Amino acid sequence: MSAIPDEINKLPEKVAGIDLAGSSKQPTGFCCMGERQAWVIEVHEDHEMISLVKHCSPRVIAIDAPLSLPTTGAYRQVDLRLKKMGCPVLPPLFRGMKLLTERAMRLASVFKDIGFNVI
Repeated sequence: MSAIPDEINKLPEKVAGIDLAGSSKQPTGFCCMGERQAWVIEVHEDHEMISLVKHCSPRVIAIDAPLSLPTTGAYRQVDLRLKKMGCPVLPPLFRGMKLLTERAMRLASVFKDIGFNVI
């Protein structure tokens, strides 16, 4: 795993984006960006993402995955609203989505415990 370049690290306001894979066997996209610069890398392991987030020190981390499971049924309320608008939605309890959702929830919890904002 390569280090975040100094020109990105020195930016005062940064955000991180994670296009999370459901399994560490598949690549996850990680981005640390500021106003006009971005750095992107593929990673596989959770510890790699945690290390990168610590080095990036972003104001917010956006994870492209569900961060909660439905309280009842197969869909969350937000999923049902999206379906009503005509957006195709895979339920978080769908086999592949459940792995993704659980991984996203674990990572979000770690990031929040460290003190980062997660969306």
